[in-house]
Amino acid sequence: MIAHVPAWTSVNNSNIEEIVMTTRKYKISGMSCSHCERAVRDEVSEIPGVHVDEVSAETGMLTVSSDDDIKDMKVLEAVEEAGYSGTRL
Repeated sequence: MIAHVPAWTSVNNSNIEEIVMTTRKYKISGMSCSHCERAVRDEVSEIPGVHVDEVSAETGMLTVSSDDDIKDMKVLEAVEEAGYSGTRL
């Protein structure tokens, strides 16, 4: 799932710049507690420009956003580095 959410930032009184945020969701296997969530959050947060919006052991979901292109492979590699596996939804 890709969501493009426009956000506007005023550059000056006569010029407005549009910033498009991309959101992606991933199904993460193997998380069972808050420590698991923290491990995934910490690894994925190291990807430049990517913000972790939500990570839930209960639902097995990871949601990230960025105002730049999100590289799925980078996110999934970070999830694996944390000790889990994932797939993009």
